[in-house]
Amino acid sequence: PAAAHRPRKELTVARLGLGTRRGAYLDSKCTRRCQSSMPTPSAPARVSAGRPPPLASPPPRTPVPARLSAGPAHDSSDSIDVEADGIDSSWLMLQGRISSTFTRYYFSVSGRQLNCFRDNSQGSLLSVVPLCNAKCFATVPHGGHEKCFRVVLPDSTLAQSSYLFAADSDRERRLWMATIQRLANITPPPNRVIFFYGRGGGGHKASANAVRDCLQQDDYEPCDVKMEDIGLLLEAPILGDYVKRAFNLLGVPGGDDLYNFFMAKGWYRIANFITSLGQGVIDKNATAIGDWLCEYFAAEQPALVVSFVPFVNKVMREALQHVCPGVSLLTVITDMEHSEAHNWIDPYDGNATNHTIVAGGSHLQSQARELGYGDANLLCTGGMVVHPAYYQRTASPVKPLDRIERRSVREQLDSKLPTAVMFFGGFGPPQMEAIAEQLLHQFELNLVLLVGKNDALKAKFEAKIAAGLPQWTRSPVLVDGFIPPSTLIDYIGAASCVIGKPGPGVVSEAAVLGVPFVTEHNERTMDQEVCVVDFVRKEKIGVIVRSLTEPFPPDLFSQLEDCRRHIAGVSNNAVFDVRAL
Repeated sequence: PAAAHRPRKELTVARLGLGTRRGAYLDSKCTRRCQSSMPTPSAPARVSAGRPPPLASPPPRTPVPARLSAGPAHDSSDSIDVEADGIDSSWLMLQGRISSTFTRYYFSVSGRQLNCFRDNSQGSLLSVVPLCNAKCFATVPHGGHEKCFRVVLPDSTLAQSSYLFAADSDRERRLWMATIQRLANITPPPNRVIFFYGRGGGGHKASANAVRDCLQQDDYEPCDVKMEDIGLLLEAPILGDYVKRAFNLLGVPGGDDLYNFFMAKGWYRIANFITSLGQGVIDKNATAIGDWLCEYFAAEQPALVVSFVPFVNKVMREALQHVCPGVSLLTVITDMEHSEAHNWIDPYDGNATNHTIVAGGSHLQSQARELGYGDANLLCTGGMVVHPAYYQRTASPVKPLDRIERRSVREQLDSKLPTAVMFFGGFGPPQMEAIAEQLLHQFELNLVLLVGKNDALKAKFEAKIAAGLPQWTRSPVLVDGFIPPSTLIDYIGAASCVIGKPGPGVVSEAAVLGVPFVTEHNERTMDQEVCVVDFVRKEKIGVIVRSLTEPFPPDLFSQLEDCRRHIAGVSNNAVFDVRAL
């Protein structure tokens, strides 16, 4: 608008500390004043250190005049640099500059307004800044203060529409900005649901995708689901912005990337160490993570938060309780056990009233109850969350699998022979070659090798087949790389067994399709996967061997037929239970 081109008057503020009172400085070279009628706010309130000010709206009061201080005019051609993600910086450049002389004042927040007081008493109100639809963004240093941010009001008819503030630290600036942005009525979709997942291992994201896709079925009320990689998000509060940017420029991998690297190499014990190290880093930086989550939730204003990751659930629920006390946290456990290696369940306390644990299996459920969670905060399911596409029952709200695609896989196999599918996740480890050699040496069978993103291993297998080696051409051997879930379902559904690492996700997926699982248990088994081995052995839904690279039992496929009968008695509708909740 044309009004935006006239010189702006601004209130210059500094030292918005997070102590018991909101200390601030106001430009003392004020030459003009204007009057406005606003509801009288309450006096500055005492708040806890390190947290945003209270957000509750005060009761209606009789309007009284409030003086609004204005600084000297400046030419609009003088511009400032801003860091305004998603905001038109060319418009913000017209807001003028700051005077460098300051006087101390006090601030409080109530309703959707920012209140400026001369001192600690209610009668000393100087001005009220309406924050409805205001824009808030960080700026470069001004007047000797480093951590500055600006609030721009949308109403160009006001005598003063731009205010500059400065905090004592970057953390305090972020908390203030998050609070102001919330009061500015940045309204998210009413059914906004945030899913936090991790990219370490792939199971966390697979479970998040399963629930998201189940929520988006045609016959169910749609939700606005926002998927967030918690590992990437927490790099800023843990490392700091500058270190994070430097790491990104240098290509330094994150914790989840290191974990995946060692998993791809088959170095499971080192991957275990990376997990323990990550948990220690999170515990050490819990305060910084909590502050960051406070400002994140204040800006997003979710209707529900769903966590598919361990370690951060306690600090997450505390941040929600502080910023969005009516919003629930749902933790979907993607392991079969809560343990020190994967800390999923924190003891129940006063901040856990809106925290619900999704526990698949009796063991997890008993662990949650021992830590204080009652029926109101516990959803008991029959197993792990599995993508709805794995369910073929006509009673399920999910469409049946594509039978044509299923036949296309079967046509490449010898129907007279058993079929083994070898699957180790998104990146097949090198030991897949030794396992395949052992299987082809012992049995005459169809062998499907799913190597994921390990292109070198895929090329190696294809070279063996192309060379016409007798062991690799005696019976059908199929090799595939990174495939979509629908193709994976097709392969597993055609199998007599799945051979692989005892991950809770793939074991549950195979069980839903009625296919037994073959895995190993030795010193290389990861701590959080020992419970998966125990589950397979207890439910008799698979065969456990000492090592997959050693000779298999001669009667392997006879044992697997017995396992199929036990799988028929396993019922797991976890993804539909979570959707209903």
